[in-house]
Formats: sequence, C-alpha cells, structure tokens
Amino acid sequence: MTHILVAGRIHDKGMELLEGRADATIEVLEAPDQAMVLSRIAEADAVLVRSGLTAEAAMAGERLRVVSVHGVGYDDVAVADLRKRGVPVAVIGGVNATTVAEHTMFVMLALAKQCFAHDRAVREGRWAVRSSFAAHDVLQKTLLIVGMGRIGREVAKRAGPFGMEVLAYDPYVDAAAVDADDVAKVEDLQAALGRADVVTLHVPSTDETENMIGAAELAAMRPDALLINTARGEVVDHAALCDALKSGAIAGAG
Repeated sequence: MTHILVAGRIHDKGMELLEGRADATIEVLEAPDQAMVLSRIAEADAVLVRSGLTAEAAMAGERLRVVSVHGVGYDDVAVADLRKRGVPVAVIGGVNATTVAEHTMFVMLALAKQCFAHDRAVREGRWAVRSSFAAHDVLQKTLLIVGMGRIGREVAKRAGPFGMEVLAYDPYVDAAAVDADDVAKVEDLQAALGRADVVTLHVPSTDETENMIGAAELAAMRPDALLINTARGEVVDHAALCDALKSGAIAGAG
C-alpha cells in the first residue's frame, strides 16, 4: 500500500481527498522541521511538502516516487537531487494566486494609508497625526506589475476597480496577452520604475531574478513611490532597500 507523508498542515478539503483513498495510508506532520521530515521520509512513497525539502531528506527517501509542493514555488526543494533518481516534483499552479493578490492589495493600501503608523499614533494618544496628511489615495495612481503570471494578472484585476493605471513588465508574456487584461505592457523596466507610484513584484526566485531590484532600480523609482514584494526575498537586494528607505529614495516598502 502507498504511504503518503504530508509535511505540514494543508486545507481540510485536501486532506479529505487524501483520506478518501483506500489504496494509501496517510501520515501528517502538523508542524515539521526538516529533522522531523528526515526521520520519517524513508517510509514514504510520496511526500507533500509545505516548506521545502533538503537534499539530505531527498536522498533519504529511497522509496519516493513523487514529491508534491503545496504551492507554485519549488526553489527550496532539492529538485536536482530528486531528478538524479527520476523522482518528479509536482507544483500546484494557481492555488495561492487569489490569496497573494489580495494580500498585495492589503499591503499597498496599508502603505498608502499609513495604516501602521497611524494605528500606533492613536494607541499612543498622538491625535495630531490626523494633521500630518501622510495618507494617500491610490485613485489614478500608476501601478507597475513586475511578472505577469497568475498572481500578477489577479493583481491587475483588482487594481482596475481602484481607478489605477496598470503597467506590466514581463519579457516572457506577449503584449497581446497583457492588453487583454486592460494593462499596458512596458519593455524597459528602468524607465517604467520612474513612472510608477507603486511597484509590485510577482516573479519566481531564479538566477535571473536574484536581486533584480537593486540599488540602480531603487534609484530609478520616485521618492514618493512604494515597493511591494510578495514573491521571494531574493528578488530584492535588502541592503540596497534599507539604504533607499533610510535616505528617503523611496517612500515605503512591504
């Protein structure tokens, strides 16, 4: 009988699908660390992971026939080691697209409206904050979406009703596909950064995208612009971002 190891809690509906199989046994590790996964993976024919799989665990899973990632990102999975043994890695394409798109809008509004600073001021009794005029509307502001995949397209759908002008930079998506979403495609990232009030990143973590937003890109942004990264941390040069925030080169980041 097939033994499936679920490393990390998944939605109840997903568990219902797994538990409904008469040809498989299910073992769930609710909040596993890599050591716990390593200790149990030798008995698994299949593993579903929430937060990656190390090379050591991949090699220890001698019975493994498939690894499934509960999401679309697989940069924290030892794909090369699994490939050597002919073990496929599956991802779930659109599972988090809506959630991440909504979170992007939440972060954008929180930054534009100075949500956290104003909340802190009220809690501390600093009512004069209302005269600071620090909060801004997003109406008629320009949003630049970097990466027009599933999540980027969902963000575009939500930005339109807010009255935003939406631009998209993605060298792997043709202009016709972008225009279908009422979005204007741009070819020059540096130039587009200077046009945007808000820049939001939706690209995978690859050698090509590592530190794609660095000192030069941050310098190209306007001092009143906001940067949002709901992709992977490696996409942004964090040291350069800290410098840009401290110097006022950009207005905020989320």
